[in-house]
Amino acid sequence: KTGVVTVSSGNLNIRDSASTSGNIVVKVQDGQVVAITGVSGEWYKVTLIYDGTTYNGYAHSDYITLDETKEVCPYAVPTATVSQGSSGDSVKWVQWYLGKIGYLTEAGVDGSFGSGTLAAVKSFQTDKNLDVDGKVGPGTRAAIIGAYE
Repeated sequence: KTGVVTVSSGNLNIRDSASTSGNIVVKVQDGQVVAITGVSGEWYKVTLIYDGTTYNGYAHSDYITLDETKEVCPYAVPTATVSQGSSGDSVKWVQWYLGKIGYLTEAGVDGSFGSGTLAAVKSFQTDKNLDVDGKVGPGTRAAIIGAYE
């Protein structure tokens, strides 16, 4: 199963045990997709990849919306603007989503924001009536997630 983090403000704490007293493993933002790997009472056991690191922990079910129809993006939602010349998992997140919604091929997920990714971002921004600047900031990220959902 997959789940989408739903917090109205701030971040959701992923903990090392199914308890609010568990140590925080990682904090994730609203909209982050996580894999649900188990259930412990009102807590989901989750797995996500953030900045190239795989995290496992627990999140309270009040803050995860289940979505069994979507594939889990293995990359964390970028926290900074992603643009031409960027590289790494933030770019892979952009490329993965753009591939799923038809703007890039699956082979386009290489973590390098080059001319192909730039063209895909600009095409998406044009289609969604966004500012066509080729940069993936908060507005374009939200639109990408919305288009996938």
